Order: sequence, then structure tokens, then C-alpha cells
Amino acid sequence: MSRRLLAAVAVISTCAAAQVDTNALSLRGSRVEGTAVLPSARLLDRAWEISVGYGHDGAPVRVQERTDAVRGSTLTQQTRWVDARNLAWVHLAVSPLRRFELNASLPVLLTQTTNPLGNTAAPLAGTPALGDVVLGLRFALLEPRRFDEAGLQWTLQGNVIAPTGNEAAAFGESVTRVDASTTVTWQSGAAWNVTAHAGWQLGRQLQLGDQLFGQRLVFGGAFAYRLSEFQLHADVLSNVALGEAAAQTEPGRGSLELLGGVRWMREYFFADVMAGGAPIDNGVTPLWRLQLAIGARGLFDKPAAPAVELDTDRDGIQGEADTCPNRAEDFDGFEDEDGCPDIDDDRDGIPDARDACQHQPEDKDGIADADGCPETDADADGVPDEKDRCPLAAEDFDGFEDDDGCPEAGSVNPAVTFRAISLAEQTVFFELGNAKPDASGTATVREVAKLLLKQEGNLVLTGHADESGAESRNDELSMQRAEAVKALLIEAGVPAARLTTRGAGRREPVTRAQGFGHSLNRAVTFDWAK
Repeated sequence: MSRRLLAAVAVISTCAAAQVDTNALSLRGSRVEGTAVLPSARLLDRAWEISVGYGHDGAPVRVQERTDAVRGSTLTQQTRWVDARNLAWVHLAVSPLRRFELNASLPVLLTQTTNPLGNTAAPLAGTPALGDVVLGLRFALLEPRRFDEAGLQWTLQGNVIAPTGNEAAAFGESVTRVDASTTVTWQSGAAWNVTAHAGWQLGRQLQLGDQLFGQRLVFGGAFAYRLSEFQLHADVLSNVALGEAAAQTEPGRGSLELLGGVRWMREYFFADVMAGGAPIDNGVTPLWRLQLAIGARGLFDKPAAPAVELDTDRDGIQGEADTCPNRAEDFDGFEDEDGCPDIDDDRDGIPDARDACQHQPEDKDGIADADGCPETDADADGVPDEKDRCPLAAEDFDGFEDDDGCPEAGSVNPAVTFRAISLAEQTVFFELGNAKPDASGTATVREVAKLLLKQEGNLVLTGHADESGAESRNDELSMQRAEAVKALLIEAGVPAARLTTRGAGRREPVTRAQGFGHSLNRAVTFDWAK
């Protein structure tokens, strides 16, 4: 009985065994952001990729042999029909059009170590030998709008496997086969991606011993994480045989393979190292394997050079941002981003070149209208023009109706003259860390000078600073501000003997306001000397 069963198995398998394709896990495609074994759903975009690799498979073909025909005490043993294999391959992928990718693969069997199966199968042929050529087409159903954009990618792919392999070396099948699959990848952007793969492979229905070879479902998953030029990845691969076996026992119906590796990536080159093993095997999945690969990629069309925005007026503002392309911006601190020179910032009709107050429009009140500064106190008597009934005649401060701005007939009381003049609104402000008055501050100093030249008395100039910076620096800066204002008053004709300066630092704030109000403490205030 036992001899008859073994003879029957031998009849079935002698010719079939040489046709077992152990390279049927055809997860092929470009390796753009993919791993060493599982391509992602991201396709090439009008580009090409070529890679060559080497692999070593440990025990890639194992056969269960029955040693006793009595079903109640049936014993089997596993024989490593192919104990080890050294492989090489070349892979090419091209994308002539967006969303489409063509690829071709050719495996080569370099060497293999085999063990005899007795009468179960004929001995395997020697090596080297070619494997089956695989021609594939991939199509992107879903992809981000930009190549570097995060999002979901989904592709369909199909392969035709031509029977170019060496049947006698168990490295190919004698019929043309097809497979179809789909791949989905979630791309986070630049850091990581997750891929899932599922497919169906058509194979000739063959049996060797109790092993079943033929159609199968293929599944795969991968996680890849990129660190600068390196990408770490982990893969899970599985295939499940379809159809019914001739024998009652069907060992090796499915497989599970765990793999991990690292990829070095540059713009046009990459290299892969991958290794792993199969804790669950189906007889045609290597118990362990190692792969090394190098590749290169390039573009069919060079990326278009970015459009050069013209800067005709050479002011550094280009393209549509420059509303005056033929006139250079003057960068005077007023609307400098529009590319137009601002010849009259305050739009008072007086060109900035002759405007002493470029950011304060002239009030055109008939008093010194050519200097571009508004005269808030034309007669410099300390009474603002809006309250001054005699804006062109200085109040005499004789102790009688001194708040109307009009001089009264009679003698002047010099004891109250200079003390009655109000300087509360006369303050010079400064930029952060600066001790030089701006145009507005200079105009204020001119007003104070006019007042001093018409009145008696000495003036105390107090410099202030805000709360930013060290206290010692603020003391120094506040004194520098007071001295700068004093120099302008002397330049305007005020005797130096009438001026005293002091630096209050941040100890005497002009205002207690919060936020932007702190800037009001960067100032010089005026007080009559007691």
C-alpha cells in the first residue's frame, strides 16, 4: 500500500515539481518612498528608476514527504528541497505620463544548494539560470495635488509574468501568468508613511508531495519613517494558497513573513539593506532572507526654472509687489513696501525734501506755512492756537486774563511771566534704544525754542526711558536724550546757561500705561526751573 501511494505521488510530481515558481511574490513597482520589498502607492511622475539587487534565501523550498501510508499512524518529514539560494535581479520603472507607471523585472538565479527527494521528484538542474520576466502597469486612482503633499494615495496594478525562467531549476513556471493588486498609502508629508497591499496571483495548480502550488492571495503592510537621508522600515508579507489539495493533509497553506531594513536616500540615488524571516511558512517562503540593492532615478523633463521677477528700478521690490516698477522706493520709513517713492508722506503739498515735519501735515494757517510743520502755538506764548483768541500776538502774562492768549495793555509783571507758560503738551519722543529725536521731535524743540526766546526763565530738560533694558543703560540713555534736546535748543539760539539736563532713567515714567503705552516713556519733558 505504501509503495503504491509513493509511486502515485511520484507520477503526479515528477514532471510538475520542476515547474514550482518560488519567486512568485510579485510586489513590483518603483520604490518612491516605498521599502525594499513593498512599493508604496506613490508613483513616479514623468521620471524613471532603475535598481539592481542581490538576495540570499535560506531554505526557500521545503517539501512534506509521507513516510507511512497507514492513515492512523501517518508520519511526515520536511525536506529542504532547496536549502539555500543566491539571487540577483534588475528592475526598471518609467512614468511617461502622470498617474501611469510601467515596470519590468528580471530575476537571475546565481547559485542554489539542493537536497534529493528520492523518488518523489527529479533532481533540480544546475545554475545560473534566468527567472520569469515580469511586465507591469500601475495606475494612480488617488494622489495629492503636489508630489510633497500629505494625503492618501491609491493605485491599481497588474502584471504579466512571461515563462522565461528555468523550469528544471524550479525557478519559473511553463505558462504565462497574470496577477492584479491594489495598494493604499497614507503619506504624512516628509516624515512617515503607512502602506497596505492586497492582490491575487494566478499560478498553475501543482502538487508536490503534500504541498499545493497555484493561485494565491497576497497581502502586505509596511511602515516607513524617514530621518534625514535615512529611512527605516518594517514589512509584513503573507500569501494564502487557493484551491483544493489532492491529499487530505495540506501543510503550508499560508505564510507570514516579517522583514525590516534601512534605506539611504539622496535626490537621485538610493541603497537598501533588508533582512527577515518567516515564523509561518507554506513551503515556498524562505525561512529567512537578506537583500541588498542600489538604484538611481531621474526626471524626463528638467523642472522649470522659477520665473525671475524683474526689478527694473533696482529697489529690491520685485514683480507685482512693486506698484511703481520704474521709480525706486525711497525707504523713508513711510509705506516702504509698495515700491513707490513717497515724495510727500503727509500729503500736505510740501515735498519731503523741504518738509521739516514729513509725517505731520502743515495746517496752512498763514503762519510759516512753507516749513511743512503745523503751528499749534503760532505766537509761542504757551496757549494752544485752538484756545488762543490772539494766535499771532503773544499773551503778556501780566496776571490779568492770561489764559485768553491776548496781551493786555499795561505793564508786564516779570515775576509771573515765565512761570505762567504751560509746557505740559511739549514732549519729545524717541525710538527704542535711540537718543536722536525724529522729525516730529525736532519740530517740537523748535516750538519750545520760540517760547524761550520770547520769555524769561530757565528750563529743566528731563530724559526718560522705558522698562526694557538694564537700569544703568536706561540712566545713561535718558541723559543722552536730554543732552540731544539741549543741543537742538542751543542750535536754535537759546543760551546754554538757561538749560539744565537730568536723566531720570525709568524711575519717573511719563505714563503708567501698559502695552504700547510703554513707548511714551522714551521721552524728554520740559519744566521751568524753580
